[in-house]
Amino acid sequence: MDSLIKFTPESLKNNDAFIEHLLSIIDTKLQFVEYRTSKVIKSLVKETDGPFDPLFQIEEEFDIEKEIENSTVFNLIEEYSRTTSLLLLMRTNLTGKNTSLIYDLLSDDKFLNFKDIELEKKLIDSLY
Repeated sequence: MDSLIKFTPESLKNNDAFIEHLLSIIDTKLQFVEYRTSKVIKSLVKETDGPFDPLFQIEEEFDIEKEIENSTVFNLIEEYSRTTSLLLLMRTNLTGKNTSLIYDLLSDDKFLNFKDIELEKKLIDSLY
């Protein structure tokens, strides 16, 4: 048990091990979002029975239920894209000065409560 790393915000503000730990958390979240996105896209391709090409797909009859399902799928993809963007923003701005902030933002996915611009400003402000 002595080999376990104990992280406290005060003692690890500039600790490389803590930064590596945060990078691992972010990378894991990114992989999970990528996995979920691929599952959603595969379900969309499966529903259209082949590659989805809106330019050449002509339907004789408008299916409102299918449109609602597709709309939900596209909303999920948009949500996953936004999550990816926020995670990458935190990953690229992670330094020894903002480890506590990023740790807090990753806890309970608090970073999802911010827009890209808001999160970027918060991260930049934390450096000064």
